[in-house]
Order: sequence, then structure tokens, then C-alpha cells
Amino acid sequence: MSRNWGIVGKRLNGWQRIGITISAIWLLCAPPYEYYRITSAAQFIGQLAFSDCLRRMPVSPCLQTFTFYHDAALKGAWWIVAAVASVPLFGWIAAYVALAVTFWIRRGFSESNTPIG
Repeated sequence: MSRNWGIVGKRLNGWQRIGITISAIWLLCAPPYEYYRITSAAQFIGQLAFSDCLRRMPVSPCLQTFTFYHDAALKGAWWIVAAVASVPLFGWIAAYVALAVTFWIRRGFSESNTPIG
């Protein structure tokens, strides 16, 4: 039994189905990967600061140095993850705007453009 999900007379074509599938894969994979990449970089920056500090000072202030640099590297990371997650939304908007403009231009060439008079 076929379901129309409340959309009467509308069916998704193949390109739309491919786009939805790619968008879903992107949303499931890209933000967690980006978060992992950012936290790995923050860990690396903190470890560099910690090891550099250990050459000059005892462990206690170096732990504070690690925490400071690690937290500074993570500051604002959620903005980056949110931006990566929103890529499919802007991609869909751009695709529909491009299609609308293309059809609008084509319609202008197909209509009779005879001068009045």
C-alpha cells in the first residue's frame, strides 16, 4: 500500500531522493566527524602547551596551562559544528533558487517577444 504522507499529487523524483539521501548521510556523519576533529586539535594544542610548560615549571601550573589552552581551542566549536550541519539546508535552498532562475530565464525566451505597435 502506497502512502502519500499528506502530500496529494506530489512525488519525489530520483534527483530529490538522491539529494535527501546524501543530506541524511551528511547530517549523520559530518557533524560528529567535525566535532572529533576539533576536539583532537584542542587536545593537541593543550598537550603542546603542557609539554612546553613542563620544561620550565612544576606540574601544577602546567595543568592549568593545559586547561586554559585546551578550553580556548574548544571555545566556539559548536558554531563550527552547527555550520557544518547546516550545509545541506543551504544546498537545497541554493539548488531550488538556481532551478527557479533557470526556468524563469527559459520561460522568457520561449514566450513570444514581439514588440508592441
